[in-house]
Amino acid sequence: MFNFGISNRPIDPQALTQAMQDKSAGACVSFEGRVRDHNDGRAVKWLSYEVFHALAVSEGKKILSEAKNKFGIIAAEAIHGEGDLNIHDCAVWVGVLSAHRAEAFEACRYIINQIKYRLPIWKKEFYVDGSAEWVNCQHHDHHHSEIKLSEKDFYLRQTLLPEISTTGQAKLKAARVLVVGSGGLGSSALHVLAASGIGEIGIIEHDQLDISNLHRQTLYSAADIGKPKAELAAARLKALNPFITVTAMTEKATAKNIPELFVYYDLVLDCTDNFKTKYLLNDAAFLYGKPVIQASLYRFEGQLLTIDPKNNAGCLRCLWPEPPQVGLVGDCAEIGVIGSVPALFGTLQANQAIKHILGLGANARDLFTFDILSLTSRRIVRHRRNDCALCGNKPSITKIISDVFEVSARASETRDALLNNYHWIDVREKHERDTMPLPEADHHPLSSFSTNQFAYALDKPLLIICAKGHRSANVTKKLRAAGWKNAFSLSGGIGQLPPAAIARAG
Repeated sequence: MFNFGISNRPIDPQALTQAMQDKSAGACVSFEGRVRDHNDGRAVKWLSYEVFHALAVSEGKKILSEAKNKFGIIAAEAIHGEGDLNIHDCAVWVGVLSAHRAEAFEACRYIINQIKYRLPIWKKEFYVDGSAEWVNCQHHDHHHSEIKLSEKDFYLRQTLLPEISTTGQAKLKAARVLVVGSGGLGSSALHVLAASGIGEIGIIEHDQLDISNLHRQTLYSAADIGKPKAELAAARLKALNPFITVTAMTEKATAKNIPELFVYYDLVLDCTDNFKTKYLLNDAAFLYGKPVIQASLYRFEGQLLTIDPKNNAGCLRCLWPEPPQVGLVGDCAEIGVIGSVPALFGTLQANQAIKHILGLGANARDLFTFDILSLTSRRIVRHRRNDCALCGNKPSITKIISDVFEVSARASETRDALLNNYHWIDVREKHERDTMPLPEADHHPLSSFSTNQFAYALDKPLLIICAKGHRSANVTKKLRAAGWKNAFSLSGGIGQLPPAAIARAG
């Protein structure tokens, strides 16, 4: 019995303690954390807890498991309150059963300290004088004084700048910014946006953290591997700045959800690593009248581009009318990346967003490039093309068009359903297959892919698979153009396959 929970209803410590029964236990120790009527010399009227549920519950269960292994206890339970609590209400309860009292006491102390230190739970105190403050109550193994957080002090150094001041800070607080992708670019951009005080940040990212991400995706840690990056990022940003709102969306940015997101958010940062999404966001910028700040990376260099329908500088299609052909340009998973490049350009994206919100957006028309090896930069003046399919005089792109040849593994009940319905084709490179084999699939690496050597019946249902779904989408387009009308791309890549497929492949 090792359970952790979050409760928005009153916690009854007596009932919880009485419910803990085990004939092999010689000791039962419980802890109650209650709301007191004062703190640091100020009279407290009531308080409120905000909780990031998914991460709090998973981390809470991990803490109880650690206590079991560390102290050899028989059982442990913990419950933390959420929402508004009155004076003397129980805010947190911990119960431990053990054969001996020493282990029970130590385990109970360990659990409550770890809960206060590690869980994404924030407390706001409301005082008798009518004021309120967020309180950082991370005590860990030593009892530190509670830290009072003042929003004015948080932004003090920033508001000293005359170009910002309290007026500019209010503009940042009122802004709603969407970040598409929380990988290398997104990690740096999100950190800067949150610290600067963007009032509402949305994160859309469908991927889970992989060990290969950590050298450049600085919002995360090794203990986070396997968890949804959007949720992890939201928790980190909220811990950094409790004065902002952060929304995590663990899904792909697609033609289906992008319209609704563009209607709600004021500005979008494109922190993705694939051309399909970049062109989707570029098109949405003009179709919904919202600026998109885009960064693209290649090895030791990157480029920064602001796509703003209001500045008459054109769009991505004015520079490159169509996405590059399949295999022409590789992504980070194929060609590699040094962590400093996404760190630099993600920061520049956030900087451009802040400038735009504050009305300091000089040079937003230019395409900016920088090479970290030679430390050389270039500005390329952009012009709108009259014949552009999106923003030209007679545009042919007038709405977001969804791809109709993608398959979602989540829509299939089992791995067997995908195997029965499709013949699998893996277009990853050899080193990727060595890391994560997929024996159910035929191997046709993209680097040597040719429809001339593709010996499958034209009517055979094919499921094209790669790491993230970008290369497979391009291959699928190529196959369909060559006559394979039943070719489909696995949306999201191999990581979206039902777990049994991955387990069997390993």
